[in-house]
Amino acid sequence: MLLSGCTGVVGWVGDDRVLCRTSSGSFRTMDARTGRAAGAPISVVDPQDGIVAEGLLVSPDGTKFIVSVHLPNAEQYPDYGYDAPDFRVVPTTRGATATDLAGAELNVLTVFLSWS
Repeated sequence: MLLSGCTGVVGWVGDDRVLCRTSSGSFRTMDARTGRAAGAPISVVDPQDGIVAEGLLVSPDGTKFIVSVHLPNAEQYPDYGYDAPDFRVVPTTRGATATDLAGAELNVLTVFLSWS
């Protein structure tokens, strides 16, 4: 099934719904069966700021996801890490507030494999 307006799937948020990054740079829940939007767009960054948000991982319960915020031309290392990472936890519902994901152990080599 083609997901209209979806440029990349971040992960599953329900039995038949996925979280997608859209061509406008926001994120949106899509119905995987019909290919249609199943929720309002979720903006993480303002396109006017000159930065982008890459969706990395959805929580097991589908209520939040992790993004990496960076310059669009930031150097990407072979292991998919970006220079000067800015990780955020974002709710999958519109209007909720993102929180910074900070820690001494998070750096340019951080890769998220699972979330428990």
